Amino acid sequence: MGDEELDDNDVPDLIWQRAVHAPLAGAGSGPGDVALADVLLVHGTVMNGGLLHAATESFSPEELDAAEPGFRWLGLGGAAEALAETRRAARKVGDDLAAAEELEGRADAAYDAAVPDDDATLEQAMRARYAASPGSFAPVDDELDIDTGSEQTGPLRRFFRRRR
Repeated sequence: MGDEELDDNDVPDLIWQRAVHAPLAGAGSGPGDVALADVLLVHGTVMNGGLLHAATESFSPEELDAAEPGFRWLGLGGAAEALAETRRAARKVGDDLAAAEELEGRADAAYDAAVPDDDATLEQAMRARYAASPGSFAPVDDELDIDTGSEQTGPLRRFFRRRR
């Protein structure tokens, strides 16, 4: 890392970036890293396709099972409950298109109420957990490129060291 130390204000940003890139580079080893990565994986799809789509078509049951406690760990119980309720209700709806459309509206409204400011809500929750329990996140370092096999992806700006 050289002679410079990371500014404490940079650490949450680095943790966030590590979680964003977890599908390519792996999540950090702390429980906070894992929770944040699990949440961000599902959250991105919710923002692009809605909660019903995320809960029924985009992820394995294991990925969804991991996101629910991740939301709770971050203090976003409303989002965890919206995801859990949408999953339960989707099983009951089956092929009823009108019921699915109604569920979609309810699900998105519940998620929007729990996560009103998109990424800002999640970032604030992560920063609050970091402030309360920085040891819940793996240490961060600051330089390494991650080869994704795509020139479009380019190098990540930060390196994230995992605990062993």
